[in-house]
Amino acid sequence: MKPDKAYITHISHQLGLHDEINPTLPSNVELAYDGLVFEL
Repeated sequence: MKPDKAYITHISHQLGLHDEINPTLPSNVELAYDGLVFEL
């Protein structure tokens, strides 16, 4: 699979803070967060 955009869910708080982890991910991948809304 090669999605245009992917969101990672159900990650432990032990991984680190959202702002620290997101820059280390590929450009089309982000950590999901509470209240995230997107259109299908």
